[in-house]
Amino acid sequence: MEIRKLSDHPQFGLVGNSRVIRQCWNFKLGKGENTPSNLNTQGEDIHVIIAGTGRMTIGERSSEIREGEIIFVPPRIPHRIENPESPMLHGITIESDWELPALDSPGAAAGVGKPAVRESSRTIDEIMEALPETVNEAEAIQTVVRLFDIGGRLSEQIEEALGLDNEDGVHALERIEKKLMSAIVTIADRYRGAGPGLPPRRWR
Repeated sequence: MEIRKLSDHPQFGLVGNSRVIRQCWNFKLGKGENTPSNLNTQGEDIHVIIAGTGRMTIGERSSEIREGEIIFVPPRIPHRIENPESPMLHGITIESDWELPALDSPGAAAGVGKPAVRESSRTIDEIMEALPETVNEAEAIQTVVRLFDIGGRLSEQIEEALGLDNEDGVHALERIEKKLMSAIVTIADRYRGAGPGLPPRRWR
């Protein structure tokens, strides 16, 4: 058994303001392949490198990337991933929005009349307790997206209850972030590529 804590990239630190997960992409790049340059116009991106090594270019900065790293991309910054040498570079990208939909928007209308969802850190524990010892690609991606959605709601609740301009609020948010990162590490460790996963999706 191997248990490893994933860390953010030394140059591209994991610091963002997004509140809503929009969609998740799976990518696999063979040797010599690269993604087209793209940018998230509505929020931020988080890339989790599952296997292999490569190079990430964000704006004018470029750096080597490797298995186990998490790379944060700020909003509206062109970026691309290259695989110059590795037999296979595999990862997932989580796209987010900065803000919740406006109350008068079509996206918010679907929630009218429904009670607000309240979360607790126990929700994360329950998801991880139910996670199989081995997960395939689809299960891993779906669980990560679900956890980030819960993390967004928890951060909103902390901001409402405590605020984020004081020590109590900051510490509460840090505890949730650490719990989420620990859960993602567990998911990565249990990912074995077993069974059919999601088919590769092209980059926009």
